[in-house]
Amino acid sequence: MFRAIAGISFLCLCALAALALPACSLEWDYYSDATFKTMVGDKEILCDGHRFQSGSVTNYYEKFTTGDCQNCPPVDFFCANNVIVISVIPPPPGYQGQSCQFH
Repeated sequence: MFRAIAGISFLCLCALAALALPACSLEWDYYSDATFKTMVGDKEILCDGHRFQSGSVTNYYEKFTTGDCQNCPPVDFFCANNVIVISVIPPPPGYQGQSCQFH
C-alpha cells in the first residue's frame, strides 16, 4: 500500500510541475524572411500560463519578454534559422551569433 501511495504522490508532484507558471511573459513575432519587415504570425505565453498563437510560424522571428512574472530579465532579439542575428536587449553584441534555442 505504501508503494501505491508513493506512486500517486509522485504523479501529483509531476502534474503540479507541469502546471508551473512561466518565469517570463514571452512573445514571438514571426516574419516572412530575414528582412523582418512582413510579420506573418505571433505567439504569446502570459504570466498566468495562457497561450495564444495566430498566423504562421517561420524560421524568422523576434523573441522578447513582455512582462515581469517572477523577476525576469528582459530580452529582445531576432532569429534567423535558429541563430540570433540582431540583439536589441542585451545591447549588441549581446547574444548575437548564439543559438536561439538556448534563450
